[in-house]
Amino acid sequence: MFVFLVCVSVVVLSAVFVKQSHSFANEIKKVQTETLNISKEELELSKLMDNIGKELKKENLQFTLQHGELNNKPVEFTVKFPVEQKVDKALKDKIQSIASSVIKKNKFNPEQIKINVINVLSETQDFKSQIDDLGGQIGLKLIENNYKAFAIEPNALSEKEAKIHIKLPVENLDESTKLKIQKIATEVIQEHNFDLSKFTINVQGYLEGQTY
Repeated sequence: MFVFLVCVSVVVLSAVFVKQSHSFANEIKKVQTETLNISKEELELSKLMDNIGKELKKENLQFTLQHGELNNKPVEFTVKFPVEQKVDKALKDKIQSIASSVIKKNKFNPEQIKINVINVLSETQDFKSQIDDLGGQIGLKLIENNYKAFAIEPNALSEKEAKIHIKLPVENLDESTKLKIQKIATEVIQEHNFDLSKFTINVQGYLEGQTY
């Protein structure tokens, strides 16, 4: 489950953020408390992603970078740009060229790594990915409206319907605040041309120390 979590100023990112500003934090995940066993291959891929991010950062572009891997299949890196950034062939070629150069320098086989360059909420994404990104966009708008502690859980219920859970500390949540947050979420959904009738927006409180 994707969770967009903000608690005061502490966040855990699921992607490498490559701009000094945090204005495009659409891939924030819930803090995982368990210890993860990371293989050597996963560690090397993480380092590779970090190196690609450092090179792309030099282009002064605003984006996030993710990677995924399936057993015995090529690795897939995805560079995501905000909706206002035009992603044309020239930009895609430039990003892919930079990434390929880094891949070769790090002695990986370029044929085993696929590079995707897309907009957030791109029509080429599946519905679940679009809803995950939409949750991030709602989170950004809440930050802009000075909400400091909240969690967002966007869930795709089907290929057309979704539920957005937004949670705030109980001491910060009253009926007026709940209505304001629902209004913000509604506006973001409509701005991105989704059918509002297919969405359920649930705003609720949580106690300190409660599992989200």
